[in-house]
Amino acid sequence: MQSAKLFSRLGFKSFSSYAPKSMVAFSNEGKKLLFSYNDDKTFRDGLLLGTGAQSSFLAYYFLVYESTMSLVGFGLTSIFSLGIMAQARNTPALLHLMKDGQHIELINYTPTGKQSQKAVKIPISEIQALKGRDGYKIVWKKRVFVLSREGQVHDWEILLAVLRGLSIETDQFVTEA
Repeated sequence: MQSAKLFSRLGFKSFSSYAPKSMVAFSNEGKKLLFSYNDDKTFRDGLLLGTGAQSSFLAYYFLVYESTMSLVGFGLTSIFSLGIMAQARNTPALLHLMKDGQHIELINYTPTGKQSQKAVKIPISEIQALKGRDGYKIVWKKRVFVLSREGQVHDWEILLAVLRGLSIETDQFVTEA
């Protein structure tokens, strides 16, 4: 019985939901920004690393072997640089809580380093969160999204509840004007 009192004093109404301690303001679109990350370096770093490796492979294979081997080196380093840039798809640029309190919305980066126009809407009850070296990892249907440590958290209280898989009680929700 005492654990139930402590549980309710911490803001939890049940084992699967969380009630915020203060009012939560949502935008007109019905979203609350929880996390943002501005990564403008991924595309540039992958491109520079890839082109640097390509030029060294081209020069080496062209001088030592024949020109067909330089094309193999070019192809291998192109795949390598695309792999580095494709890693950006796993880093969310924005993480929103939806107004229903049951879903989050992730907006990722494209391999070219820009924010994607497509948003992934994920039920909170279906995610798993793991803490890793790079930050928190959100696992959903065999996809892994990494919340980088360099990102900005806008609401720790709600973000931690979401990472624990708790739906958010909508009693304290307010829409901003």
